[in-house]
Amino acid sequence: KLPQPDDVLGTDIQDRGDDKEAYRWNFLIENNRDADDYGPMISLAKAFSLSGSILDSQSQRLMDVDEWMRVFAMKSLSGDVDTYSQGYPHNLILYFRPEDGKALAFLWDMDFSWTRAVNASLYGGANIAKIISLPNNRRLFYAHLNDIITTTFNTSYMAPWTAHYASLVNQNYSGVLNYIGQRVNYVRSQFPAQVPFTITTNSGQDLTVDSTSITVAGTAWLNVRRIAIEGRPEPVQFNWPTLTSWQVNVPLILGTNRLNFLAYDVRGNLAASNSITVTSTAPGGGLDSDGDGMPDVWETANGLKPFFNDADFDYDGDGMSNLREYLAGTNPLDASSTLKIEATHFADGIHLTFKAVAGRSYTIQYRDAFSVGLWNKLTNAPPQAADHAVEIVDSLPASAGEERFYRLITPQLP
Repeated sequence: KLPQPDDVLGTDIQDRGDDKEAYRWNFLIENNRDADDYGPMISLAKAFSLSGSILDSQSQRLMDVDEWMRVFAMKSLSGDVDTYSQGYPHNLILYFRPEDGKALAFLWDMDFSWTRAVNASLYGGANIAKIISLPNNRRLFYAHLNDIITTTFNTSYMAPWTAHYASLVNQNYSGVLNYIGQRVNYVRSQFPAQVPFTITTNSGQDLTVDSTSITVAGTAWLNVRRIAIEGRPEPVQFNWPTLTSWQVNVPLILGTNRLNFLAYDVRGNLAASNSITVTSTAPGGGLDSDGDGMPDVWETANGLKPFFNDADFDYDGDGMSNLREYLAGTNPLDASSTLKIEATHFADGIHLTFKAVAGRSYTIQYRDAFSVGLWNKLTNAPPQAADHAVEIVDSLPASAGEERFYRLITPQLP
């Protein structure tokens, strides 16, 4: 006989102190009971009581957040009132993955599905709502809602199944199908307007910056699960300030950086792509695994070894070290690819020409004796977004001697 009244005293996943006895009654260990290890549960519960950026970092450390977002997206769609966050604080299985100790959430006891209002809030309450509402997590959650609706939780997909099970048990499941349709319509009404996969930084136009990194921003709808930058070895973190806007800080190498952004759906299929070229005039950017002053991206593209310090080597024997070739934007494996300046004497003076590389700045110096005297600055050539030819005219004064010598330096001197 049930006690009267028959009540449930529930608790949230929350900080209840360091004593495991405060957790034992509400959080039952289902396996390895002899170990009596509440450590992972206590750490998780304490994280659930945090807020803001600390909650974000700790939940990422302790949980497989993506898996939790999909589980709670399914809870939201199913209309289960008898479960954590959507009604009563129970019917949730937690599993701490042995490989990394991260907590997983499993669906459990869903026999009260189809009972919440079809227009009930998308992610309920309890402390898990704080985690779902973090900007990056909220984006994940909505993307999972969209994917589940698109693939299985819709009347087209479920109609044959409800008919099949109705025939087996001689029951009418039209109410279930009707609930699914209404719930889907409501959830979709909460989705943001569809947007294309675009780059919004500088209106998507190529640009030049004097920095070793750039924050690139753009838009993507819920069908985009993951964004990657083609050919970039360094890990980058894409953040989602809103449901349809993304941004990422990208390291830049000196010169031309062609950034090709690839958008993938939940199944890993390429959904869209977009590119922008950012020319950096600042040396020293990009991942440099061997610390030789040359970014991994540049070394790999030019046949060098990103995990071996070969800055002082001269593989092509042209008198320029690999590091100097990087700074000049020349090919370290091609002796004909050099930084050079040519001079031609015309009536109006000496015409100096050279090929400038995108993002590189230059100083042209001169002196009137080959081996003695100070080098004087003639002029600077500022960086530009693309490779280009430069021509400078040195209008020799009447006092100039019969000879003048020039040299070209990059990057430009102060």
